[in-house]
Amino acid sequence: MIYITKPITALYDDAQIKNNYTQIDVRKLDKYIATANEPEIKNHRQKIKNGNENTYSQLFKNVGAKVQDSIGIHDIDLAKNIKLTGPTYNSKPIHINQIKSDTVDKHIKIIADVSQASNQYIASRVTENKCISCGQKHSQLQNVCTNDITKPIRCENPDCGKSKFEIKSEYDIDTQKLILSDIASVDSDEDIDAYLQSDDVGTVKIGQRVIVDAIVKKTFNEKTGKGDIYLDITDISVQDEKEQVNITEEDKKRLEDIGNNIPIEQLVQSYAPHIKGRDTEKEAILVSLMGGNGLDGSLSRATINLHFVGEPATGKSETVMWAEQLYNQVQQVDGINVSQAGLTAGIVDNKVDDNESQIVKAGALPRADGGIAIIDELDKMHPEIQNSLFRPLAHNEVKIDKIQSGRIKARANVLATSNPKHGHIDPHTAIADQIDMHEALFSRFDLTFVLKDTTHADKKISKSTLYDETEDGDFVEEEEDVPLSVQEMREYIYYARQINPIVSYEASEKLDKFWTGLRQESLSGNETEEQRQKIDNRNLEALKRITLAYARLQLKERATVEDAERTIWLMEQSLKSLSDGDDMDFTVINKGVTQTQEERKKAILNEVEKAGQMTEWQIAQELGLDYETVKAEIRSMKASGDIIPVSGQITVAN
Repeated sequence: MIYITKPITALYDDAQIKNNYTQIDVRKLDKYIATANEPEIKNHRQKIKNGNENTYSQLFKNVGAKVQDSIGIHDIDLAKNIKLTGPTYNSKPIHINQIKSDTVDKHIKIIADVSQASNQYIASRVTENKCISCGQKHSQLQNVCTNDITKPIRCENPDCGKSKFEIKSEYDIDTQKLILSDIASVDSDEDIDAYLQSDDVGTVKIGQRVIVDAIVKKTFNEKTGKGDIYLDITDISVQDEKEQVNITEEDKKRLEDIGNNIPIEQLVQSYAPHIKGRDTEKEAILVSLMGGNGLDGSLSRATINLHFVGEPATGKSETVMWAEQLYNQVQQVDGINVSQAGLTAGIVDNKVDDNESQIVKAGALPRADGGIAIIDELDKMHPEIQNSLFRPLAHNEVKIDKIQSGRIKARANVLATSNPKHGHIDPHTAIADQIDMHEALFSRFDLTFVLKDTTHADKKISKSTLYDETEDGDFVEEEEDVPLSVQEMREYIYYARQINPIVSYEASEKLDKFWTGLRQESLSGNETEEQRQKIDNRNLEALKRITLAYARLQLKERATVEDAERTIWLMEQSLKSLSDGDDMDFTVINKGVTQTQEERKKAILNEVEKAGQMTEWQIAQELGLDYETVKAEIRSMKASGDIIPVSGQITVAN
């Protein structure tokens, strides 16, 4: 005897009842078999695990008949003509734009982003209808996805045949509507309606990337007069890197051997090996890929943000974008074309609930949560859109002011690139004055690197790209041995990111000493206490994040003095590339201008204001500065409106 319990009754919720057969995914049976205590099910359990389809069918017929009795549905034969659909775990995922009419009623698999989600609602699975004329009862199946209530067309009583009914009872099921977007592009219009039911309701959130198994369905839209395709989800899970990177025990030993024996330099050689001469930048990217794991309470965020400023053809974009090969969760946007909604989040019309409300749609940063967000040509981004980056870069979240509790997680390691305004780097001008970006945005990046034109590197990049396009794909020059393949690097990066090291006392002391020295050089003495505190926290946290990342990159549970020294070296490389000969200090990272450059500008302004009007040559002579340096400073001060030209001379703007 089978005793009807809640999980078995819920089995009915997962059955797809057609006109002449009942369809159910075998994994749904597995779920209830695992939780039920019915003696008859226990006896079948082992056979079912072995994949005996006859056992599946017989079990469902037995259970289905009992479920029918328990919910009082008698004119729908639930246990008739059982049609089982198998798992699709081994099938290849398709894109949303491949879901067409020929996939209707088929079981498919997709990987997509959840862009919208409705609140949970109750939909009618079956209604019991009573004919108003004769009292005949009729059971009517409902489409829980569309949530439209359908009544019988006419009474089946041969002596009646009328068409007016009243609903006497309903059998309900929890339902949730999702809008799934294709992962190919943030601004892609490719999306599809999908429906969760029963226990799957509420298991995913906006912005998450999900693996979906579903049956493609079609319904008629009376408003448009067209048939709409949607997905009836049979299984859903948030994508985990484990789905893509399968690490066996044997792999673990091999990866640990790599961590113990291969120096960081060889890991760097394995990153974008076709690009030569960018080892410092490559190392910084590998460090950034180690960010994002865990907070120990002393850090405001765990992610590591990098900014690369360089002239065209320096290989910065290609170097950054190679990171896509090592990570699952990657979103890429172009600063020229991206909208604020496409970058962070936007308020859009609610397509998931039957009302005229508006809801949040996640942009690239939330969709890259737990992964990488690549922003190419950040300098070309509209200033208002740049401003929307402050919070996600600093606090790993996007805030929507127009809605209650409007916060979405955006824990992405950001890799951004920018170009100088005039196409080349001017060594005499502060970097902040050479790119279209608010100087405060500089401080949101842990490291910024200036990439200058190197002919040798350009030739190497161009050459490798050209060879890749040849018919046989061979390199003319002798190929170099790459320590690790792309797949090995992918596995190693994934494995290393699972480690959560701590900073040793000795390493912490090393960082404090370095930070204290540079901090003193960064403070002019005119800062408020709030500004002083920001410099304290921001740069010291960056040093700690990078040190932890170095330890993780080497599979170490404890960050040592060596990791701190490597961090200091990398920070110095960033400062040197930004300072271009001036004294190194944190000001250049926080503002894009060194303390020396700030003082030089103030001296020029004071000298011009005192004299009233001066030529550039007179300023250089009076201050004892290089003439080319003065010209560059004057050029940037004209652009900012601090000074104006007057009859071949310059004067301070009012």
